[in-house]
Amino acid sequence: MLSIMASDAQTDPNPYPSAAEAAAALRRVRETQSALGRRMAPSWYFSTLAALLGAITLSQLLPTPATILVTLTLVAAMAAMARAFLDRAGVVPLTGTVTVRGIVLSATPLVLVMLAAVWLDDSGHHWAWIVAAAVNAGAVLSLGWWHRRRLRADA
Repeated sequence: MLSIMASDAQTDPNPYPSAAEAAAALRRVRETQSALGRRMAPSWYFSTLAALLGAITLSQLLPTPATILVTLTLVAAMAAMARAFLDRAGVVPLTGTVTVRGIVLSATPLVLVMLAAVWLDDSGHHWAWIVAAAVNAGAVLSLGWWHRRRLRADA
């Protein structure tokens, strides 16, 4: 194998691409990155995610052993859903629309709603879990709508 590479290097007087070839290659890379950044989640993704998150939130009303079992089952379902999306999309872009800042900004209100429900539940207000489930599911649906709308506008 090394002898083949050595013979190729000896026969090609200039193994480096020209400026035009390098510019064309960089342009193709930018086009590919741009296309990956506009990769849209399937239409079922955010509605299913909202339903699962709402079910996880509502499972807090169950007795403790059942809560743990149901929560673990629903988290596994969320992981399976994410895997199905990954298999369909072939890639998850980590640039463009998905950023660490965006994930933190999206998750923080959901966590705060859950913490408020815990606090209210400890005060005897068990209805807080129903409100938290509705608020979090609505937030995920809104985020999905905003995300898809933004990707369509960028296209």
